[in-house]
Amino acid sequence: MGGLKYGQGGVFDWSYPTSKLRRGRVQGEYGDVCPTITCNPECLYVYEIIESDMTRTKLNRYVWYCYRKYEKRVGTDKAREEVSRIFDITVMEKERIKDSEQDNVVIEQDAMNKVMTILEEWGIYKPWMLDAIAEYTHTFHSKQDAIRFLSDITPIRKAIRKLTERECFRLMDVNESDIDKIQDSGVSRSQQYKMAGNSIVVACMEGIFYNLFSNEEQETLTLF
Repeated sequence: MGGLKYGQGGVFDWSYPTSKLRRGRVQGEYGDVCPTITCNPECLYVYEIIESDMTRTKLNRYVWYCYRKYEKRVGTDKAREEVSRIFDITVMEKERIKDSEQDNVVIEQDAMNKVMTILEEWGIYKPWMLDAIAEYTHTFHSKQDAIRFLSDITPIRKAIRKLTERECFRLMDVNESDIDKIQDSGVSRSQQYKMAGNSIVVACMEGIFYNLFSNEEQETLTLF
């Protein structure tokens, strides 16, 4: 593939998006190891799953009901992993609708069947939902209405965002109280990113100075 995949909670380096030679953009297993923090505020991004807001449509309430029941049974992490399958289906359908040249669009029945199959796999499938599916798979008068409907049947959404200044300081092992002092001092956000990028991991520095000034005999390490 020429690259590594990253997963939920994974971090990747976006400093040089067009470079084909830069290494270390994704580290560890699915990005669970953070790349080196630089002074560039656009350097590091994280991928996360966020719960969508529940709306008042009958279909959306049912999907949320299924999601919550499944979450209680298998835990949040597993539930989000499984429900992301619904997200992948609806995203593809949204892209198809956006590319459509017609204003009046119809949700593909195949996409809806895949969603219902997932709910059935969770063991909480309700036969009466077939009527609800039929009710909502009619022709929409606008692309926006169709996309809104697809969002209604998606309990979660995936998002990619850059790390916050606080998260960068935390990765550098800066104490929370010290972070509060920095942010309360009026230092700009861009300068905070530079401060984090120019700093040294606190625990690493402590280890270096401990070994420099400790009288304890240290074990000699060798490559052979």
